[in-house]
Amino acid sequence: MLGSAAVVLRIVLLLAIALTACRAAEPTPLPESEQYELTIKDSGKAFRYPVGVRFQVVLSRHVHPLERFEVRCVPEQALHRVNPLQPPTPLLWAARLEAAEPGRCHLENNDFRVTVVVSP
Repeated sequence: MLGSAAVVLRIVLLLAIALTACRAAEPTPLPESEQYELTIKDSGKAFRYPVGVRFQVVLSRHVHPLERFEVRCVPEQALHRVNPLQPPTPLLWAARLEAAEPGRCHLENNDFRVTVVVSP
């Protein structure tokens, strides 16, 4: 009888360790971004904006032509393009976007890659 109690105790301990490991693997929620202008320095980063927030991407016309700027979202309507603000110099272009509905988006242009999560 004592042997079976030891086996049960081991099983309970293994389950507790497994559950703790599963909880530890959960990703940390992305904090809401307070940055509203994204540039090449932000490549590789992720940002979270609530619905209704507007932000813009500003990149070089020569290195990152506007024609190569791609916005891919799930769902497609997560971000909407709105009229851009005037870029700071003629060497740059700006794309202004609005978080329209919850989703996840990837913004890409050559070596510029950013993830945007739209929260409710």
